[in-house]
Amino acid sequence: MRVPLSILQKEISGRILSLDQVQQYLPMLGFPIEHIESLSGDTLLEIEITANRSDVLSIRGIARDLAAKLGTTLGPLPGSSVTEGASALSIRLESPLCSFYAASIVDLGSSPYIPNDTTKFLELMGSSSKALASVDASNELLYRFGQPTHAFDLDTLQGSITVRLAKSGEVFVGLDGISRTLTAQDLVIADEAGPIALAGVLGGERTKVTAQTRRILVESALFDAVSVRTTAHRLNLHTEASNRFGRGVDPSQVVPIRNLLSQTIAQWTEGKVIAAWNVGLLPLVASPIHLSLSLLERMAGRPISGPDAMAHLERLGARVLMDEHALNVIPPSWRHDLTQAEDLVEEVLRLEGYDRIDSVLPSVQAEPLPMPFEFTQRIQWSERLAHLGFFQTLTFGFQGPSDETVSASDPSGRRLSNPLGEEYSLMRSSLLPALKKAALQNLRNGQAEVRLFEIAPVYQSYPEGPHSVLTLALIWGGRAGGEDVLTPAQTITPLHLMGLAQTLQLPTIHIVDLGEGLLGFELPLPSKPSAVAPLIPHFVPYSRHPMVQRDLSLLVSQGQTYGPIESAFKKVLPGVCKSLRCVEVYRGKGVPEGQEAWLLRFQFQADRSLTTEEVDEWMKTVVDLLPSMQITLR
Repeated sequence: MRVPLSILQKEISGRILSLDQVQQYLPMLGFPIEHIESLSGDTLLEIEITANRSDVLSIRGIARDLAAKLGTTLGPLPGSSVTEGASALSIRLESPLCSFYAASIVDLGSSPYIPNDTTKFLELMGSSSKALASVDASNELLYRFGQPTHAFDLDTLQGSITVRLAKSGEVFVGLDGISRTLTAQDLVIADEAGPIALAGVLGGERTKVTAQTRRILVESALFDAVSVRTTAHRLNLHTEASNRFGRGVDPSQVVPIRNLLSQTIAQWTEGKVIAAWNVGLLPLVASPIHLSLSLLERMAGRPISGPDAMAHLERLGARVLMDEHALNVIPPSWRHDLTQAEDLVEEVLRLEGYDRIDSVLPSVQAEPLPMPFEFTQRIQWSERLAHLGFFQTLTFGFQGPSDETVSASDPSGRRLSNPLGEEYSLMRSSLLPALKKAALQNLRNGQAEVRLFEIAPVYQSYPEGPHSVLTLALIWGGRAGGEDVLTPAQTITPLHLMGLAQTLQLPTIHIVDLGEGLLGFELPLPSKPSAVAPLIPHFVPYSRHPMVQRDLSLLVSQGQTYGPIESAFKKVLPGVCKSLRCVEVYRGKGVPEGQEAWLLRFQFQADRSLTTEEVDEWMKTVVDLLPSMQITLR
């Protein structure tokens, strides 16, 4: 939200507001200042606004909160001499999505004049003067007071006006000259020839005000916030008006702003307000919210008196009745976010000052519940992989059709009805595509070796809807080592991942070659704890007898995996084989094309001295097994 300091100062009466005070109090009220710059002789503030505070999408709304914090009041709205009377044009409200419509007719004079202050203000707000009194005045009041308005060229209207839902397939041409096809969910302002405006979103080309316009119809209305948001989002048409109507405007300002706009246009053009009238009913006053002082004390962590809380809420515009133990609060018409007692407590604490909240933890009365299995499982896997040098990542939960794997489930059950874009239109079926993008980005930035993992749900399609499966995915790639002569550089191969899987005691993994030197795998994690060994395992005494070591050099086909070979060898070896590892892989001179040499190291140890004959017999058993596995001795 752009806020010129000079305009903000004009909104607050009885207090000279300095830039230092604004910088001090706005962040305390929950509105961080993102940027400050000098522009056109004024100080321009860029203020961050939360999505639920539609009332602060205007300079007066910001000033209202500042005045409440400073204990002062706002200046009055500019006065108006417009008098309401009988309807001068038939306007029908055929949809409950528009509950109130305030209109007026202004005859424009022949001498239009846009004040310099208005032109400068619009430039500060990132807009510009259109040299049309009705447009510039409407934009100025929008930014200052938050109520969108619109002006139609009265002489281009064809018959009466109706606020209705569009007919499916009806075509509307907006002020931007673009033709759009409407649905039966879009609310429109229409004359007898068709739509002349998308309600709360955009005016129409056919009835726009031009330099030749001599009579205008001024509109100030209440439109349903959800309807405006839905239309704006479907058409990707986000305007200053839809931004405010879509969050809710102040019903009490609809008529005053209509009057102020009509009078301003008449003054700037030396014209005259011919008629002003209303159609429909304003909403009823909100029901009181019951705020007990005990809840206020519990949330604040300290006593706050009823009169103090009442004063804070009244300064924000609320009407408050107090009894011995509670406050009954009617929120102001512009605060659509105040719906429950806890909201009121936040407002009291905001004006009291967050620095006055004690920095102590509340006492816990209940017994703590056991940690969920899924949470502890995530923590355990994350710690184990982090200790092995891998970095945990967090990627986006959606993916596009191009990221789908061959084995992915039917995407129709995972397709979003309202995606951010085609590249984010599916609930992901795999973690690897997003992990690969992160890994490649690291490699392009000069990282020699990339070790990434993620633990997150993936989704599978079922007739009743998508099911989530907690999954571990890991990517390892690049070149490891090479920092010194003792650690020569080596390319990451499937053997590295198989060794990692063995260290982690994982079941059989399916290694995926992701290209560009990246390898990975993913596997689902159990949803329930499995039977585990006791925390303190049974102690087996160490043997006092020497270990016997034997090596075998084998020729295997490239692409052969180590796991099945190791399993087959262990089945024919006795329990005294304490270790079986592949310690070297060689491709090069002396090794036939399409094969590679593996050096396997066997280590035997028992509670007695082993003889050469029995170790030779065990190794012979292994060698006899090789032909059936298409493996030969080198």
